[in-house]
Amino acid sequence: MKIIHIAASIAIAAAATTATAAPFPLATYAESYAGPKTLTVEVASSTQGDKALIKVYGINHPWDGKVVMTTVRRDPNRGSVEYIARSQGKEWVVMHETERGNAKLSLPGSLDLPLHFDRGASLSLAPAHIASDYERPEGAVK
Repeated sequence: MKIIHIAASIAIAAAATTATAAPFPLATYAESYAGPKTLTVEVASSTQGDKALIKVYGINHPWDGKVVMTTVRRDPNRGSVEYIARSQGKEWVVMHETERGNAKLSLPGSLDLPLHFDRGASLSLAPAHIASDYERPEGAVK
């Protein structure tokens, strides 16, 4: 009985820690995109779909391994989605998806990089992991 009680307490504490790490309520599933060579982009959207945390890694850039909070802007006429961050006082389109499922990553000082959706990686990705990386002082672009 003690083992079950201890395990339940640990699970509750872990859930409470995860729940407080996100800056907004997260959707159930995250998305993962693969780019050239080792580039990976992970997206944890809000339940409302109006915000998202984007983690970029596998690239030689100051944002490597960092998470940026974005506002999501949808164009229903074109079927496109833009993930917009503020960088150096300006709006920056970090990621752009088209209706056809094509995507590109745009980092400050870098060329646009093509991305493709990775279903397998997406299904194994937990949005809470991206949120907890965002909460670390060295883990976020703020």
